[in-house]
Amino acid sequence: SDVCSSDLLKVVAGRVPLIVEYKFDDNSKWDPHDVELMEKGDALLQAYSGKYVIESFNPAAVNWYKENRPEVRSEEHTSELQSPCN
Repeated sequence: SDVCSSDLLKVVAGRVPLIVEYKFDDNSKWDPHDVELMEKGDALLQAYSGKYVIESFNPAAVNWYKENRPEVRSEEHTSELQSPCN
């Protein structure tokens, strides 16, 4: 059976912190559909009683949280790998 995000959040019930990663097909664009995704995802997370952090390779998703929910920790991933020896 399929488990949707809201069901998963109910099962976890705030007992553990979550790392939530927003994924996009194209991290170089941002359109109204992406804003709708952020709003719907945020609505689910606002109902979650536990701690969570937002992560994404798309800088616009991280900026959305910084602008709309600055109290939520958000981090941008980078696709560049760096050697620790450099």
